[in-house]
Amino acid sequence: PALVEIARVLRAEGTFFASTPRVERTTTQPANPFHHVEYAPDDFRRLLLRSFESVELYGQRRLGLIRLDRQLDSLNVTIANIIAPLTVFEDRISQLDLRLTRTFRLGGARRFQTNLDVYNALNGSSILNENTNYGPNWKRPTLILDGRLVKFGGQLSF
Repeated sequence: PALVEIARVLRAEGTFFASTPRVERTTTQPANPFHHVEYAPDDFRRLLLRSFESVELYGQRRLGLIRLDRQLDSLNVTIANIIAPLTVFEDRISQLDLRLTRTFRLGGARRFQTNLDVYNALNGSSILNENTNYGPNWKRPTLILDGRLVKFGGQLSF
């Protein structure tokens, strides 16, 4: 049922990525307590072909990871560029900074200058950085433009 729904909502040009440990035989009682079923490659391909017209299987390099004081060798990690670097960008940053300055003559060579700075006067929230690692937080903003900031300053010259 889940694969049918994924295939239904996936755009025509979309790509669905799935990961499963490589096992010799499909089992419904895997050693990993977080898995319900682990599929052999041929069974996994047949399952996917029920919902998708094109299926490609790739191998992953197995890493030994320690969790809860025991070895879970069925955990796999793959690092892949899903989007080629420097091909997708966020919208242009929109920021307006203002400075108002007034100089008061105090007599002789003495002057007092006041400044009022307003940074991000329109209170824009452009995305400056986002998570590029594929997973549940993919494309989630990690840094946005700071909110409006007002700064007062002065300078006395004599």
